Amino acid sequence: MIPNIAHFVWFDQQKEEFPFVNYVAVLSCHVVNNPDKIYMYYHHEPRGHWWKKTKALCEPVFVEVPTHIGSKELKKVQHKADVVRITKLKEMGGVYLDMDTICVKPYAHLLHHKFVIGNEITESGKNMGLCNAIMMTEPNGAFIVDWFNQYEQHFEPDGWQEASTVLPLNLSKRHNPADVTVLQPTAWLLPSWEQTDMIFERPNEIPDELIALHFWYSYTHEKYLKHITNFDWIVSNSHTLYAKLLLNVLQHIVGGQMSASSASHSNNVRILKLLGTNDCQHRTLLPKLNEYYKTITNKSSFDIETFEDFVIAFNTCNSIGTCSILSQFVTNCFYLYESETHIAKHRDYYEKMINFMIMKTGPIYQTVNALNAFVCRNNSYPYAYHDTSNAGLFQKIAQLQYNLCPDLLLDTIGTGTGTTRTTRTKPIKVGFISDFIVQFHSVAKDRIGIIKHLCDDPEFDVKIMTRKKTPSAFYKKIMGDKADSTLVIMEDGDLVANRQQIADQQFDIIVYPEIGMCQQTRFIAFSRLAPVQITTWGHSDTSGLPNMDYFVSSKHFNTEEDRAHYSEDLVLFDSLGTHYYDLFSQFKEEMQAQSVKLRDSVVAKTGISNPTLYGCMQIFTKMHPSFVGMLHDILKADETGVIVLLSTHEGDDDDVIFKKYIRDRIDCMERVHFVYQAPFLEYIENIKGCDILLDYYPFGGFNSTIETFLLGKVCITRPGKRISGKFTQGLYRKMGITEFICDSDAEYVAKAVQYGKNRDERSKYEALIRDNVHKVIQEQESVDEWKAFLKRVHNANANANANANANAQ
Repeated sequence: MIPNIAHFVWFDQQKEEFPFVNYVAVLSCHVVNNPDKIYMYYHHEPRGHWWKKTKALCEPVFVEVPTHIGSKELKKVQHKADVVRITKLKEMGGVYLDMDTICVKPYAHLLHHKFVIGNEITESGKNMGLCNAIMMTEPNGAFIVDWFNQYEQHFEPDGWQEASTVLPLNLSKRHNPADVTVLQPTAWLLPSWEQTDMIFERPNEIPDELIALHFWYSYTHEKYLKHITNFDWIVSNSHTLYAKLLLNVLQHIVGGQMSASSASHSNNVRILKLLGTNDCQHRTLLPKLNEYYKTITNKSSFDIETFEDFVIAFNTCNSIGTCSILSQFVTNCFYLYESETHIAKHRDYYEKMINFMIMKTGPIYQTVNALNAFVCRNNSYPYAYHDTSNAGLFQKIAQLQYNLCPDLLLDTIGTGTGTTRTTRTKPIKVGFISDFIVQFHSVAKDRIGIIKHLCDDPEFDVKIMTRKKTPSAFYKKIMGDKADSTLVIMEDGDLVANRQQIADQQFDIIVYPEIGMCQQTRFIAFSRLAPVQITTWGHSDTSGLPNMDYFVSSKHFNTEEDRAHYSEDLVLFDSLGTHYYDLFSQFKEEMQAQSVKLRDSVVAKTGISNPTLYGCMQIFTKMHPSFVGMLHDILKADETGVIVLLSTHEGDDDDVIFKKYIRDRIDCMERVHFVYQAPFLEYIENIKGCDILLDYYPFGGFNSTIETFLLGKVCITRPGKRISGKFTQGLYRKMGITEFICDSDAEYVAKAVQYGKNRDERSKYEALIRDNVHKVIQEQESVDEWKAFLKRVHNANANANANANANAQ
């Protein structure tokens, strides 16, 4: 009987961190075969994140590297590893696996044999020997002893496989068949080293007979393996065999029972990949999703937007894959709706689906990493564009997700609603958790000024926790000598490790600037990692998360009546709450230069010699049915007017869908001109080229509005009901200007045309904006209020702790 213990050998003198694919070798052995013990023999201990995770699964054993076998020198590291693996197998028995393997399904049925090994055959049919990359034996079995005893005799110091693969092949022909079981290459050696593209590039399914797979390190490392650094590789390579093998490992972790070779497996991967792209936010996905469920339910037709068919789809959930499809689908909504009625109907339906899944599901994801591997879209993000309260819906989405993955609610400080952690007095340690802060991004523009001033204050110890390893020039310029010391780079793609890295910092306060814009950060924000946890309007909506304490806003953007729309305690600053730098001060020449490129291209396209250019320079996903109607009416009222819309990248899927959406709703498409996402200077050239700017409704702009004001341009706005639609109104009021704040669609259209066509009247207000824009940039009151607020909540927490401790005594 072969004991269920596993052996790995690692003899690299590592220059880089322990690779992810080698961690997967050990992980897959652990979760698929549940060995009684896993031994890792090493001489130079590996290092790095994936080694830490590997070490938790195995028992590392230091060994001396053999230099000779008898009198013969072992020159190659592979031969040195050969001697160790054969020696350990002879002494202890068990299963040996190379570090470039992955277990697919249990090998328990093979443990009843005496010795098991696979046959290595080329595409042309040549037998290369018995491959020792994967083999198993009973202790001191007849075959392993015979091989061990003859190894020195057949070994060639300058050769390769004489004693490693050819010798066991010859021995197998002479031994009693009961002594050695030779498996066909299909068990763990196909695809071969001649077919590695079938593992990592070409579409391929997991063969039924595959027990494990050896993927030929010397042939695959440079081209493939070193580029696979985490499970995220699955998303963009889901058609490949290795991606499906990784997914298979994840499913073993969470207890999924999906057949690795079934058609449903392939379909699950395909649909999950679709849901992991921007396409999931468009209605173009629905036919693909309906066709998928029509196939697996054997229905003649299927419409997942009817609750009856949704329940039928739910009842097909016999695996992690099919449940993940619905978990991802029901927590995302679409962009670009047909009407406000359609939005309301869609929200009601999704809430009904979410309630159903809350009642019917339980834990299926063991860790937050497993959840993130399957449910990878920015859940809840598009709902913010609906101009309605999302607090209740977001709380339900969060409840569904922590029902499916209780690990989300990690508590590293001992309580879910406060803390028993000893509270330091000075300095207050504050962590900002964001991948966007260190980029040239709207979130960075909003928040970096506050962070910079906190860093300069000795009463605060500030760190930025990010997965971005290369900060932008903008970040470095603003942060100056604090740029490097403030950053803590987290592991990319490992949320379990991220949470621990954050917890290890022992923050008094954590600030999440933009919950909802990055799914990985949102999943981290479920946890209680600091006594006080804060979010703010980098993504301008409530989080709905159970461990978020405060939402910091401003009286310029919210009112007391808005508290009901937040799951957090809404904090209203008297200031704007942002110390916004004048980004254009470093581009003075560009600001003064005349901008004619946009106008020339519009004239060439439309034939209108002197068009009025109405610019919408915000992301297209804000487009709302009512706003399209306003654009249509502007073009009707101004026969020489041209709407300039910012799209994504010309010809990509989002661009095609956006243009079709506009074309179907505006009659005068010849007077709609599209520009595209571009470098910053080109973007501001487009703003300068417009006569007047149009704030989207009901989800307006903040950064784009300030940039418009810094350029001395007028922006027409109609405030929405939520904070996301009130930024431009708040900025105007702060500057003492109210002329362009409109109360209705009709007023918006009238003001746009009035000031778009009348250059002299518009110029007076452009001068007024230039004279007052200083009131909304680099606001010291915002810095002061942030500091006072952080001190207040920190002290309140300290006092609560002191009272709790006194009562306990």
